[in-house]
Formats: sequence, structure tokens, C-alpha cells
Amino acid sequence: MRRFCSSKCYGQSLKRTEKDFWPRVQKGDPRTCWLWTGSVGKNGYGTILFEREHDYAHRIAYRLVKGDIPEGQVIRHLCNVRLCCNPQHLTPGSYEENNGDQRDARLLLKFATFEEREAELLRQFNYHKARCESLIRAVKRLRDSNSHQG
Repeated sequence: MRRFCSSKCYGQSLKRTEKDFWPRVQKGDPRTCWLWTGSVGKNGYGTILFEREHDYAHRIAYRLVKGDIPEGQVIRHLCNVRLCCNPQHLTPGSYEENNGDQRDARLLLKFATFEEREAELLRQFNYHKARCESLIRAVKRLRDSNSHQG
């Protein structure tokens, strides 16, 4: 547990609320990442003792702006920046989706901005969607040709 200079300082840390949270976030344009400037854990995520509970900063930002986190869900960073607290970059999802985000992030490191990453993901989605539709048409043609033979 973290040590404090006095029990008064410790008591104040337990009472942190929204007015104490946002000054620790470097806000900017709504399209850019808003970086956490407070404590950072070994895993690279922002951490804070907020309303008597230890939590990740991005989860607090999501709850303050969008409401409760759905049960069984994690908060995913669409921008793949662990210190980002911009609610527009945060969305709930499953553990599997979050792991997929991390895998995709490694592939998208060459793109500098959130918009460039988003455009690349859309391009990949459209490519895979078209490919799936092409495969579905091929399977239907194969089924049709087999049904005419038998």
C-alpha cells in the first residue's frame, strides 16, 4: 500500500471525486487522445484511488461520462493508447475483443494518428467483408452445381 505523509493526506485520497479526476487528464481536441498524467501502474495503465477504490483511469473516465460499465465487460481503447482517457476513444467489450484490439494494435503501429488507424481498420473490414461475400457466392454456386448433377 502507498504511504502517505499523514492520516489526513490518506483520508483526502479516499475522498477523490470527479473534480479531482479531470485535472489529472491532459485534455485536447475531442479526436485526439487525452492522456492521464497521474500515477501509472507497471502495466502502463493510469491508476487512481477514486471514491475509496483503486481503479484504472480510463475506466473512471468512461464511468464519469458514459455511465456504468456493463457487467462482464472491459473498457477497450479504440486508439490503443493505455493512458488515453478520452471517452470517445473508450468502448465496452469482451475480453476476447480487447485481446483482438491489442493484436491489431501491433499491426497498426505504422499509422501515426487515430484517424489513419481508423481508416486502415475500415479498409481491412471492407476487404474482409468483400472476401466473405465472394466466398459465400462461390459456395452457393458450388451447391447449385451439385444439386443439378444429383
